[in-house]
Amino acid sequence: MPEYLQLEQGLLLLGIFIVSVSGFHYFLLQTAQGSPSAFVRGYMVSMVLKFFFYVLLLAAFLALFKTHQKAFVLHFVLYYTVYTVLEVTMISKELMKNKGEKK
Repeated sequence: MPEYLQLEQGLLLLGIFIVSVSGFHYFLLQTAQGSPSAFVRGYMVSMVLKFFFYVLLLAAFLALFKTHQKAFVLHFVLYYTVYTVLEVTMISKELMKNKGEKK
């Protein structure tokens, strides 16, 4: 990997993404057990909170670590995209499974 793409804080960032996505996923699974309108509200609130959390995380990392900022932003966007797609896919599968069980 080229030097400008290497990131010293990559594992820390990856760990933060794993923990936060797992927490949000658990919260969404809990709200899916209730009424559909409660799930939609919970989903929207969690997406907004997650977005603001990640923006603050990005700003904090950029302020704290002055080296390899372009690599950090690239890794951040990649992790955010991958974990958002995974989260939406897993929630969709879980909702379809729950919908099939209720019939």
